[in-house]
Amino acid sequence: MGQFDLATVPVIQTISDVARVEEWLIKNPPPFSTSYELLEWAARSYPDRTAIRFMETPAPDALTIDLSYRDLLRRATQAGHLFMELGGREPVVSSLLPNTPEGHLALWGAQAVGTINPLNPFLQVESLIALMNAINSDLLVVTDPGATSAQWHKLYQIVKEVKSLQAVLVTHANDQPGGMDNKLDIPLLSFNEALEPQPVIPHRIRSGGDDSAYFHTGGTTGIPKIVRHTHKNEIANVVSAAAAFPGRPGDVCLVGLPLFHVNAVLGTGLCSFLKGQTVLIATASGFRTPGLVDRFWEIVSRHQVAMFSAVPTVLSMLLDVPGKKPDAGTLKHVVSGAAPLSVALANRFVAETGARLIESYGLTEGSCISTLNPVHGEQRIGSIGFRVPAQEQRIVAIAADGTIIRDCGACEVGSLLIRGENVSRGYLDSSRNPGVFLEGGWLNTGDLARRDADGYVWLTGRSKDLIIRGGHNIDPSVIEEAMMQHPSVGQAAAVGQPDAHAGEVPCVYVQLRPDRPQVDPEDLRNHARTHIAERAAIPVYIEIMPSLPLTAVGKVLKPALRREAVKRVVADAVCEIDRFATVAAEEKNGSGIVVMVKSSVEPAAFAPVLDRFPFTWQIHETS
Repeated sequence: MGQFDLATVPVIQTISDVARVEEWLIKNPPPFSTSYELLEWAARSYPDRTAIRFMETPAPDALTIDLSYRDLLRRATQAGHLFMELGGREPVVSSLLPNTPEGHLALWGAQAVGTINPLNPFLQVESLIALMNAINSDLLVVTDPGATSAQWHKLYQIVKEVKSLQAVLVTHANDQPGGMDNKLDIPLLSFNEALEPQPVIPHRIRSGGDDSAYFHTGGTTGIPKIVRHTHKNEIANVVSAAAAFPGRPGDVCLVGLPLFHVNAVLGTGLCSFLKGQTVLIATASGFRTPGLVDRFWEIVSRHQVAMFSAVPTVLSMLLDVPGKKPDAGTLKHVVSGAAPLSVALANRFVAETGARLIESYGLTEGSCISTLNPVHGEQRIGSIGFRVPAQEQRIVAIAADGTIIRDCGACEVGSLLIRGENVSRGYLDSSRNPGVFLEGGWLNTGDLARRDADGYVWLTGRSKDLIIRGGHNIDPSVIEEAMMQHPSVGQAAAVGQPDAHAGEVPCVYVQLRPDRPQVDPEDLRNHARTHIAERAAIPVYIEIMPSLPLTAVGKVLKPALRREAVKRVVADAVCEIDRFATVAAEEKNGSGIVVMVKSSVEPAAFAPVLDRFPFTWQIHETS
């Protein structure tokens, strides 16, 4: 076997080079099988290099905190011992931490001895409680709620309802938490203080097949799905990604996406540590921090940032920052993912920054990264590139019952499947696996795609995002791409709105560019008619919104737009029956969208109108 040195990985320029890299990986397997062993290897390889640099604020004179690779390993080791002391052998540690060094210590310390459960703090408290109960959380790590009574109430509610919790650890900037007079029924400890006396003896209790993380997927309402990651999944993914996208030790990778998302944890976290890079944590709240976007290009120049990863909505905001952008000598690569990248935005970004924009694709169920445009080969804007090494990929036709009918030919649209050691063993609730985790180890991503003759993959939409108009499938990206060509449009999102005749018809919501805050709606309608070739895809309704609803990582939250479309259509439909009726729409597991109408009119009066639509409805009588 050869020596694991990423500098000797063959360069990927065409799809045939992916196989060459796979041969290299077989001959040069990584000398680690868990995330903790990877940190040990990195600490030996780059002991004094800066692993993490944390910016407290976007200001030029902001305090920065550095951790070397040696320090990172030592502190993560201590965190692991602390978690075992408080939570027992192989503890499950839930983390509500923002982007901080302590966030990384909790991640890798928990994985060293048990399982980490990164949580989105924007989730409703009921969802947080349900998630923690599902995994039987032993410990919870949070930031100090300070004097905010609402935050303390949220913490009290979690502790009261999650009976498995044995302790709460609080992190804080000055080590003086605002509410340490503990009124909880379990120990409430300072994370930093409790860490200090812990030993630095290495851990040796986890293996590649052990669970390393429980990530949740979904929006901010309802109960998200819990994806199980093993160390084998995560190591396979970061090694594949590093082989496809090599970097130099010492390069600075700016991170602005949240630490409850696999991108920040694996794509620009563990993968960066594997490459010996410096992870620059751009404040605790990342791209959400006030002033960060406005000062972003200053930060890139000040810290000599070589690469960063962002979603298209963030890239659009960064381009709207006035002033000169850095040249390609400072910023080499920008990775875009998590949502489709429009051709117009990509061209504008490359033209204004000079950086190489690399569109990628991945999902939590596949650990993180599954495809990537070649770093050294031809960039095809709008494509998500080649499969990364050591991941198989198929585009197939799938029957209504979920069975695979056949593989699709070149340029034929089908369902995108992936397989490899990176693919999760399934959801914690196995009842959610059918249709997603298929026989033979294949993962149905839920995305529709085509592969061109040169091996580049092109997403054509989510199978569940397709707008089906009278049995005719409409790709929402066709509408969105067309609307984005309008000079005043910054973002566009197309969804289906219910229609009594066709089942659903397309509508589109747009957000205007900050420098073009006014536009004639009729101009947008004319633009749609002249730029969308498919007549059935021309939206029947266009709405300008101050801002599109986004998930915590910046994806457009299409379920929220669908609910708005349903409410609008239903409100119009019931107006003639009761103009004072109020309409609400909720998405319920197993039932799709459920419409609730509050009215003083007899419920039977609504049936002739609402029965024509393809959704469940309820009438709540009011006096």
